[in-house]
Amino acid sequence: MTSRILAVVTLSFLVCLPAWSSGQGRAADDAEHLALLGLARTARDRGTAAEAYTHFRDADRRRSLVGGSLAEYFWAAYRVAPAAARDIGARIMSANLLDHAVRDGLIGLAVSAGDETAVRTLAAAGETADPGSAVWPRRLAESYLRAGDGTRAAERFAVAARRTGGGPVDLAQRALALERSSGLASAAEAWNALAEALVSSRPEWLASRTRVRAALAPRPVPAVVPRAPVLVATPARASRTADEVVRASQRALAAEPCAADPLADLEALASLDPFLTAVSARRASCADQISWTVRAAERAIGLGRFADALRLVEAPATVPGAPVELREQHGVLLLWTGAAARAAEVLRGVVADDANRHRAADALIDALRAVGEPDAAWTLAAGRWGDHQASADRRLAVASLALETGRVTEALVRARALEHDPVVGADARAVMAGALMASGRPDEARAALGHLSNAPGAALAWLDA
Repeated sequence: MTSRILAVVTLSFLVCLPAWSSGQGRAADDAEHLALLGLARTARDRGTAAEAYTHFRDADRRRSLVGGSLAEYFWAAYRVAPAAARDIGARIMSANLLDHAVRDGLIGLAVSAGDETAVRTLAAAGETADPGSAVWPRRLAESYLRAGDGTRAAERFAVAARRTGGGPVDLAQRALALERSSGLASAAEAWNALAEALVSSRPEWLASRTRVRAALAPRPVPAVVPRAPVLVATPARASRTADEVVRASQRALAAEPCAADPLADLEALASLDPFLTAVSARRASCADQISWTVRAAERAIGLGRFADALRLVEAPATVPGAPVELREQHGVLLLWTGAAARAAEVLRGVVADDANRHRAADALIDALRAVGEPDAAWTLAAGRWGDHQASADRRLAVASLALETGRVTEALVRARALEHDPVVGADARAVMAGALMASGRPDEARAALGHLSNAPGAALAWLDA
C-alpha cells in the first residue's frame, strides 16, 4: 500500500512539474521585461536617447509593448532611429487613432524622409479624428508649400487660422503661400492686414512682403529726351504683348549677348520662364552675369520654384572662385530641396569664408541638425543668440538645440527668455517643459505648459510631466 501511495505522489509531481517550471519562466520574463523598462526610462531621463531606445527595443522583444509604454518607445526611437519610429508609430495609430502627439511626430518623420504622400495621409486622418484642431490643416498646408502649390497651401493655412490653436502665424504663412501662387494682389492684402511686429519677426515673411510690394509698385516712366531719337522711335513697352517682349528680347540678346535691358524687360513679365531661360543661356563671361543669376534665382525662390532656382545656380556656384553670395544661395537651395548633406558641405565653406553671412549660418544649423550633427549645429547656433538681428524663431532653435544636445540648463535659460514672445512663446514653453522634465522637475514642467498646446513637442512634454 505504501509503495502504491508513493507512486501516485511521484506521478502527480511529475505531471505538475512542467506547469510549475513554465510559471517560474514567465515570472522571470516579467521581471526582466520590467527591469528593461526601468533602465529605458532612466536612460531617457538622463538624456541618453540611444541607450533608452535600446532598452525599450529589448523590452518590446520580450513582450510587445502597448499603450503608454509603446508611446514611450516611439519617442525614444524618434530621436535616434527614425525608420524604426515610423513602424512603432504605425502600431500606435492602429490601436489608438486619438494619439495626436504621435501622429504629429510621424508627420515630422515623414517630412524628414521626403515622404509628402505619408505627410498628407496622416494629416488628413488627423482632420477626421480631431476636426477642431489647427494642427492638421497646418501640416497639409506646409506640405503643399514645400511642393510649390501655393494656392492649396493658402487655402489650408486659412482653415488652420480659424481652428483651435490657429492664429496670426497661420495667416502670415497664408500670405507667403499667396505670393508663391502668383496671387500678388491677394498676398499684398494679406500682408497689409498683419501687425508689423509679426511680419518683422521672421526674415522670410518680411522678404515676401517686400517682394510683393515691389512687384506691385508702379514702374517709373522715363522722361523722353528730345535729343535721343532712338527712344522716340522705339514702341512704348507698355503697349507690347508678352510674346512681343520675348521676341524682341531674344533678338536683342542675339545681337548683343551681354545686354542687360532685354533681361530687365523679361524680368518684368508675369511669366518667369522666359526670364529664367534667358539668364541660363547668357554667357558666363558677361561682367554682370552673377548678379543676374542671383536675381533670377531669388525670383524663382519667391514663387516657390526651388528646383528651378537650384538648376540656375548649380553650375556657376561650383566653379573655382565662385562668389560667396552665389555659393550661399546654392547651399540654401540644396537644403530646401532635400539635399541636407551637400548643403552642409557647401555652407561650411561659405561660413568659413565669411562668418557674417547669417543666412548661410542659419541654413547650416538646419542642415547639420538634419544630418544628425546636433553638437556641431549647437556650436553655430549659440553664437546667434546674442545677435540682435536674429529672429525669435532662430533664437528658439538655439533653445531647442540646447535641449537636444543635453545642455538642460542652457535650454531652460534660453527658453524662459522667449516664453512670452507672441510668435514662439508656446514652443518656448514646450522646450522649458522638456528641460524641466530632464532636470527631474515634473511639477514645474506641468506649470510651464499650463495647458495642452498645439505647439510641436508640447503634447509630449505634457505626457512626460
